[in-house]
Amino acid sequence: DILFLHDCSPEHALDDALLQWLEGVVREGKARAWGIATQPEWIGPLMAAFPVQPHVVQHESNAFRPPPAEPGIPRILHSPFGGAGGNYHVDIARALAKTAIKASMSECSRLLLESALLLAGRAPILCSMYDTHHIAANIDALAHPRYAEHELRTFINAIASSLTQRQAA
Repeated sequence: DILFLHDCSPEHALDDALLQWLEGVVREGKARAWGIATQPEWIGPLMAAFPVQPHVVQHESNAFRPPPAEPGIPRILHSPFGGAGGNYHVDIARALAKTAIKASMSECSRLLLESALLLAGRAPILCSMYDTHHIAANIDALAHPRYAEHELRTFINAIASSLTQRQAA
């Protein structure tokens, strides 16, 4: 359905010939769309450099790495449970300590998924998993959220604060 250019950075030479070829693949019906799957911080510079815009972008988005400003085209998000290096659980514990949210560490994946859903807006999120219990828990989080929007925003802000603290140390 979508032909993605993976991990392209602003330093890559994506010349007009490649971009025209991608447009031709779509025109010929060989793919429905083409896009870039890359780091969130590279999307803006890439979009500014392309004479032909991709049809879709794909990038990581979660409480540790909120999505960049809307690129103006559809996007697909991934890694809703993504951590911030080796201190993943430390950052969650610090964030929870700064909020009124009563969530055990075992409840954190639910909190992370609901945060990612809030950040995604209407964009789809890819979760690669095979365990039927995990899949059922994700469906339940989507169908029956446990956390209010203000709680999720407080948690997301607390995660950002924890990451800033860690980077300053």
